[in-house]
Amino acid sequence: MVKRGYLEAAVALAMHESAHAAVAIFAGLTVASATIDEPARLGGSVVHLERTEPSLAHLLALMAGPTVDGEPLRWRPLDLGDGSDEAVAAVLIYLLDIDADRWNDAAILTANMLEHPPVQRARRAISAHLYEQGTLDGAEVHRIYNEATTASVDTQ
Repeated sequence: MVKRGYLEAAVALAMHESAHAAVAIFAGLTVASATIDEPARLGGSVVHLERTEPSLAHLLALMAGPTVDGEPLRWRPLDLGDGSDEAVAAVLIYLLDIDADRWNDAAILTANMLEHPPVQRARRAISAHLYEQGTLDGAEVHRIYNEATTASVDTQ
């Protein structure tokens, strides 16, 4: 999976999307699907959430992918019109009236969520399944999350 210090593209995509999914579920959102096999999409991957009113939970889930990549989104995100995480973040801050202080609080909370051991286990498990299967429906993502977060630490 690692070649000359670089992760295979599918592994990196799976890690990124699994962070979105794990934080979304942890924050109370419902994942409808996750894929790393969507060539029409910028980057070829996406996590779809069930439709609800935009909330801070959406911003936390959105921030998770870039944070795991080691390139957290910075204030003030630009709506590049390309469907990227940054473009979606720009729309969310407008809809939720997020200022720089709330953005920074959300970034810290996202990082803390990603460090939470059950979320880490869920992210690793979802990532492995995404890498192997390419696409997961929402029920499968939630099943994997639940198994990983309720597993005893001794079995990990």
